[in-house]
Amino acid sequence: MILSQELAQKCVDRIMNNLGHNINIMDKNGIIIASGSKERIGTYHKIADEVIKQKKRIDVYKEDSKKYKGVKEGINMPFFYKNFIIGVIGITGDPSSLEKTAKIVKMAVELMIEQELLKEENSTYSSQIKVLINKILEAQSENDVYTLTQLASRLGYNLEIPRIACLLSFDNTDSLNLANIANTVSQIKDSLTEEIKSLNSSNIQDIVCSIDMYKILILKTVDNTEHNYIKKYISDYYAQLKSKIKSKINKKIYFAVGTLHKNILGIKESYKEALFALDYCMKYEIDEEIAFIDNYIIEYLCTKLPKKYLEHFLLNYAEKIRGKKELINTIKSLIKNNMNLKNAAKDLYVHRNTIVFRLNKIKELLNIDPIHNDTDRILLRLLYFYIKTVE
Repeated sequence: MILSQELAQKCVDRIMNNLGHNINIMDKNGIIIASGSKERIGTYHKIADEVIKQKKRIDVYKEDSKKYKGVKEGINMPFFYKNFIIGVIGITGDPSSLEKTAKIVKMAVELMIEQELLKEENSTYSSQIKVLINKILEAQSENDVYTLTQLASRLGYNLEIPRIACLLSFDNTDSLNLANIANTVSQIKDSLTEEIKSLNSSNIQDIVCSIDMYKILILKTVDNTEHNYIKKYISDYYAQLKSKIKSKINKKIYFAVGTLHKNILGIKESYKEALFALDYCMKYEIDEEIAFIDNYIIEYLCTKLPKKYLEHFLLNYAEKIRGKKELINTIKSLIKNNMNLKNAAKDLYVHRNTIVFRLNKIKELLNIDPIHNDTDRILLRLLYFYIKTVE
């Protein structure tokens, strides 16, 4: 289920008219998408991210709030739609005095969202596209496929056509210098969506939908399922897309791509892959034209492993370089530049000899040789991913 910024803000505004506390609503990635404090919209909320992962409420007291950037004292709890977590509600204030208020707010938000989404299912065509996307991403079994197929058919889509998930995203709107950020973002997304649909390489069967403040999902049809063909096809498609939209927004654009799956339920998996590639590149500031999930298979597979296994094999290595920011940044740059020392030095604005010195230190501390040993190179990627994940 994708919660729109517009709906979330509507809920916040209505409830805050009758409440003496600030309310934030965060999406499934921990990003604040609605708030009584407009300056916080679009920022990351670490505790909300933890609430999503742990699927339980987390209270933050005054003495704890100083530990986390972008977090204030209050109650943070998951809220649901049809048994799926769709976001987190945060109420600012002393948790011990907000217990009853928190329960009422959660109930009100869930009820309001349910009512609005029921209206949405009977509204305009574009809203119905969002309903279709939500149902595709919620689908669990073959029993859901029939409903999906029927809904898609009514909207003119044949879900039997192979599709691959692509995510287009852009940085926050700091440089737009406009007062109403939420409205500005909405206008940009609407404009970009229309530009995407008008591309020469677009297909009438492509499904395009804005899914949150800064992301547009494209379920791109492909007429050839061969792997290399798809990569070239999507690369050419993005080149045309970037050329068309670069005048619309002067922010950095990210474009991530999942893999092709053989059935309708696989579209959801392709989306998850694209989302991981997108988040990974944005979080670790990887400057890649197109983030194909193929380039991050190792890291993605790690997310499927129980944390205890990663910890068992990697914790000892991590402890040896914990707190050594210079070495960790060097590892990041070496991975980013495929172990090319010259490019890593250029990336970090240091002399090549400095990179050689740091690499020797890494080899000494970890007893590995990622330049000449493929296994050690993979280990270094796993280690970097583990370190950044547990930070």
